[in-house]
Amino acid sequence: MKLLVLLTILISGCASLDSKLLDGAFIRLEPTKTDVSYNYYRFVAPAMVGYPVDTREGETARMGWLRDRFQTDNYIIKSRLPVFNGSNLIGGDSYNIFYEVAVPK
Repeated sequence: MKLLVLLTILISGCASLDSKLLDGAFIRLEPTKTDVSYNYYRFVAPAMVGYPVDTREGETARMGWLRDRFQTDNYIIKSRLPVFNGSNLIGGDSYNIFYEVAVPK
C-alpha cells in the first residue's frame, strides 16, 4: 500500500503531498495519556524527499499536518525523535519523526 501511494505521487508529479493522501499510510496521531491539564498524543510523520528531516520546509509541512488534525495551534511539542527508515527508491533518505504533543484541556 505504501509503495502504491509513493508511486502515485511520483507518477502524478505532485510538488507537495496532501496530508489526507498520507493519512494512515504515513501520518498517525495516537492518544498516549492524560493528566489534569493536558491530553498527550504521539504524532508520527514522514521525512522524505520533498519534506527532508532537518529543514525548515519539511518541519513547516509536518507542523501544518499536525495543525490540520487539531484544528488549532494550541499545542506544545514536548519531544521530537527522527528514526531512520533507510534510503528510498529515488535516492533520498526516509525517516519517521515521532513527536510527543501536549494539548491543553
